[in-house]
Amino acid sequence: MVIGVLLIFSLVVSISVWLIKRGSDGDDSGVHSLGGDFTLMSAQGPVALHSYTNKSVLLFFGYTHCPDICPTTLANVASAMAMLGESERQRVQVLFVTLDPARDTPQHLAEYVSFFYAGFVGLGGSDEQIARVARQYQIEYHRSNDASVSGYSLTHTSYLFLLDSSGKILDMMGHQTPPDAIAAVLRTSLN
Repeated sequence: MVIGVLLIFSLVVSISVWLIKRGSDGDDSGVHSLGGDFTLMSAQGPVALHSYTNKSVLLFFGYTHCPDICPTTLANVASAMAMLGESERQRVQVLFVTLDPARDTPQHLAEYVSFFYAGFVGLGGSDEQIARVARQYQIEYHRSNDASVSGYSLTHTSYLFLLDSSGKILDMMGHQTPPDAIAAVLRTSLN
């Protein structure tokens, strides 16, 4: 039973990735095209995706109060970065976009992402700006009240997007992708 559910889940993810890649390649026949350029705020000021010319960008949406998926994913990405050579790491930029701008100020984001890897950039903005970028990448997120110290949590889509500097999606990975697989995808994008 469990194997059957996993196989169905894998099939659904594979078909979704295929449809998304097809849509991002310009074939818009019934498939909403994903991706695109955006500008959000970091602790150092505005950051535009297109400013990462000649770099592969790994984009992840989440929030700093996330209890499990976000920190685990960022730790896996940091491990993947450590597997790359120095010249490869210089050609990759990891961007973490908060879905919780009320709690995740640019300064707080900078501190949070630097805990995982010094070169990661945390991005935020107004609720409207975040919602617009989330729509571009078909990220769903919903606030849920809970009895925790933080008062609420977010349920959200958790893909890693590999992009070029124009926002074209080159690859997508689930949040549970292991570091060696992330590193392999990054290496492929750099060749």
